[in-house]
Amino acid sequence: MQHCAAWQPDRHCIVIYNFSDIPTMGTSSELLSSIEKLSTDGGELKEYECLVALLSNLRSAELKELIPKFDIMKLFMSMDLHQENVMEVALRLAAALFSVVPLVELLERHQPEVLQALHSNRASLVCFVLNRLVDGLHETNETADCIPEPILRNILSLVAHEELCISQAAIKFLTSLSLEMSGGLERLLASLSSESLNNVYPKAEQILRISEMIVELVSKEPFKFNLIEKSKLLQPVLDGLLDDDPLTNLNFLQLAKTLAVIPPAYNWLDDTGVLNNLLSRLLAMDSNSYRFLLLPGYLTFFATLARRNPSHWLGSDQRLISVLNSSVTDPDPIISMSAIECIGHISGTVGGTMALRDYLIPSGPLYCTLNKIGRLLHNSTNDVIVRALDCLTELVRQPNLVPDLKQALDQAHIKFDWIARIGQTATADRDTEMSALNRTRSAAAVLKRLTSQAANPYPDIRLASLKAIHAISTQPWGVKLLLDQAGCMEYLLNRGTETGLIDVAQMMQVKYNIVEGILRTSETYRGCDDPDLSVLLRPEQVSCLRVYVREGIWGKQASQSTVAMEPG
Repeated sequence: MQHCAAWQPDRHCIVIYNFSDIPTMGTSSELLSSIEKLSTDGGELKEYECLVALLSNLRSAELKELIPKFDIMKLFMSMDLHQENVMEVALRLAAALFSVVPLVELLERHQPEVLQALHSNRASLVCFVLNRLVDGLHETNETADCIPEPILRNILSLVAHEELCISQAAIKFLTSLSLEMSGGLERLLASLSSESLNNVYPKAEQILRISEMIVELVSKEPFKFNLIEKSKLLQPVLDGLLDDDPLTNLNFLQLAKTLAVIPPAYNWLDDTGVLNNLLSRLLAMDSNSYRFLLLPGYLTFFATLARRNPSHWLGSDQRLISVLNSSVTDPDPIISMSAIECIGHISGTVGGTMALRDYLIPSGPLYCTLNKIGRLLHNSTNDVIVRALDCLTELVRQPNLVPDLKQALDQAHIKFDWIARIGQTATADRDTEMSALNRTRSAAAVLKRLTSQAANPYPDIRLASLKAIHAISTQPWGVKLLLDQAGCMEYLLNRGTETGLIDVAQMMQVKYNIVEGILRTSETYRGCDDPDLSVLLRPEQVSCLRVYVREGIWGKQASQSTVAMEPG
C-alpha cells in the first residue's frame, strides 16, 4: 500500500496519507484529472488533504509544469471556506501551489484571483495572500512597476481594515515594497499623494496607522526625508501634535520623538515652529485637566530633544529645567519617575552630561534627582527599583563617543560625583562638599547595594542591577571600586551563579560585558596622571580577566559523547 507524508505546521506534526483515499495517480495527467474532479464536483476534506500531501511531495520542476494546466481559483471555489478546518487545508494547498510561482507571474497570470482573495471576508486568507506577496518581494529583482496599480490600491485600502492582523500585513507589504524594491518608495508616495488621505482614511486611527508607516520609512531611509516631506504625507503628524484630544496628541508625540533623532526631520520640526508650540503647551501643563496623562509623554519627548541638542534645550533658556525641577518633586509618582528618567536619558551623551553638570550640583535646581534615586533604590516596588536602576545606569555610564582622554576624564569626574551623591544617606551631609575619601565611600555603598541586588530572586531587578554594574565598569573609578569590593570579582568570574535562572543567557552576557569592560577601561586609563582615576591592575589580575574573556560567555564546556542505544 502506498502512502505520502506532509508536514502540517498548524498541527506541528507529519501526517501520513493513504493513496487509496483517492484514485491512484501515477502520472501528472491522472493528478490533473483528480484536480479537475475536485474542482467540478468538490470532495471530502480528506481528499483535499491528500491532494495537498501529493503536491507537497512533488519536485519544484514538476509543480511548475503542473500549475498552468488547471484553474487554481476554480479549485479553491469548490471548497467550503466558511468551515475552519477546510480553510486550513485551503491555505496549505495555496502555500504548496504558490511556493514555486514567482511574484511577477503570480500578479500577471492570477491578478483576478489575488484581488478576489484580498476582498475575502476571511482574515486568514487575506493575510496569507499579503504574506505571500511579501515573500515574493524578497525573491524578485524586478522594480516596483511590476506591482499592478489595482493590487497596490487595494492593499493601501487594507491599511484601514478593522481587522488589525490584516492592517498589519498590508503595512508590512507596503513597507517591504518601499524599502526593498527599486522605485518602491517613490511608487508608494505617488499612490498615497494622488488622493486626499482624509478621503481614503476617514477615521483618526486610520490616519495614525498611515502616519506610523510613513515615519517608520523615514527612520529606515533618513536620506530620503526630503522626498517624503515633499509628498506632504507628514502633515498629519504636525496636525496630530497640536490636536486637543490627549490620546491623539500623545500618539503623534511618539511619532515626533522618532523623527526628532533624525537630523533633517528634527530641522523640519523646528522650522515649522511645532517644537516651540509644544514647549508652550508643556509650560502651561498645570492648567490642563489631562496633565496627569500628558506630562509624562511630553517630558519623554523633550528629553529626546535635549539629548540630541543639550546646549539649546538646557542652555541659557532654563524653561525646560524649570519644568523638570517641579516634576521631579511632584507628588504624583508617575510624573516624578518620568522626570527622573528624562534626566537620566539626557545624561547618556557627552553633551548632555556637560549641560546637566551645573544643574546637579548641591546648589543646582535638579540636585534632588540624585537624592531621590538613592532613596528609590532602597525602598520601592520592584518596577520602580528597575526604573531607578536604569536611570543610574545612564547617569554613570561613560558615553561611547568620547573624543579624547581629557574629555573622558572630565566625564568621569562628573559621573563619580553623581554616584557619590546618590549614595549619601545622611540628610545633614547632602549639601556639604565631599572629600575624596567620602566620595569613594559613598560610591562604594552604591556598588555594594547593586551587588546585593544582583543576587535578588526577581530576574528583572537582578538583570537591571548587573547592567548598572556594567555601566560602572566603563569608568576608571568604577574599576577601582569593583576590585576593592569584597567578593565582587569572585562573583563576576563565577559562571555558575546564574545557572537555572529564567534570563540566564542575558545575565551571563551582561556579566561577560562587565569583565570585558573592566579590561578595556583599565587599558584606556592606564597612563592617567590623576590619582583618583588611574587604574593599575596586577599582572595576575589582567591574566585572569583575559582568560575569562577568551573563553567566552559560557567558558570551556566539557565535551560529552552521546551513545545511541537501540531498544531491547
